[in-house]
Amino acid sequence: IANCKSCHTLAAVQAHGVTGPNLDELGGVDKERVLNAIENGGTGQKRMPAGLLQGADAEAVAAYVARVAGQ
Repeated sequence: IANCKSCHTLAAVQAHGVTGPNLDELGGVDKERVLNAIENGGTGQKRMPAGLLQGADAEAVAAYVARVAGQ
């Protein structure tokens, strides 16, 4: 999550990033969508690099974000 906080907004972890999408405002934030972004990178002008997390770390962050985004 520390890697994510500098770019993304996610209220559950008091993250107020300014370059990445606001995860609380995205529709359809499920584990597979988050895991896909972690593994393959993001899109847009400020593209998120692929592979910031690996294996169990990527799985855990994807599950957590999917659970708390928008709450």
